[in-house]
Amino acid sequence: MEPSQGWWARRPQIPAAGLVALAVALGLVAATLGVTAMIRLPARGTSCNASTAAAEVFPALVAVGSPGAQPTATGTIIRGNGVILTSLAALPEGGKGPVSVTLSVGESVPATVVGTDSATALAVLKIDRQQLPFLLPAPREPVHPGLPVVALASPLLSDGGVLAGTVQGTGVTVPVAGRPAWTLTGATTTDLSVPGGAGAPVVTCENRLIGIVVGQASDGSAVLVPADAAHRVVSRLLGLS
Repeated sequence: MEPSQGWWARRPQIPAAGLVALAVALGLVAATLGVTAMIRLPARGTSCNASTAAAEVFPALVAVGSPGAQPTATGTIIRGNGVILTSLAALPEGGKGPVSVTLSVGESVPATVVGTDSATALAVLKIDRQQLPFLLPAPREPVHPGLPVVALASPLLSDGGVLAGTVQGTGVTVPVAGRPAWTLTGATTTDLSVPGGAGAPVVTCENRLIGIVVGQASDGSAVLVPADAAHRVVSRLLGLS
């Protein structure tokens, strides 16, 4: 049984062996489904390796959408029993319609909306699966402007892939493009324009999950809900706090 307390403090449970082979396999799955993942290597002077991040993180990502339709957003499996963290914008009809997720192995399964949070535009899903690869939020990870990071969107999306960049700001208030009445407070901003749209995770060079993309600023850069806020939302929606 998984622990009900302190689950956010555990390291991501993704094995290190065979990561390159796994990345190749994921690319083959994506190709079979008719999509092409994009990997952009980090700019010179940064220490993150986008290819390594893709190999380690992609198994914990899902593509989110309506059943029978091409998925349009990304979710991150954050517990091995099928708990998924994503953006509210990823959900069909704002979570009122049926939701399907496609695992990294290409299997599509129905998902239940556990709950949503309007203040952060985050959503928690649940699928009926066990022993899945997962990536935990890292609420205690130090985040500061200039920190090298990698953003990842499911390779099963038509515009999925990986981008390497840096954090631009923390704890800021940002109007989110496309939602004029909505402003995110306490946000983390980056210099990334994330492929795959909403729900993409952003990790450090050590693959520690520091935020979830919930939208873009007016300049097109990704706006994140930081891991500490995401942790609070997940804990509340799962009844752990």
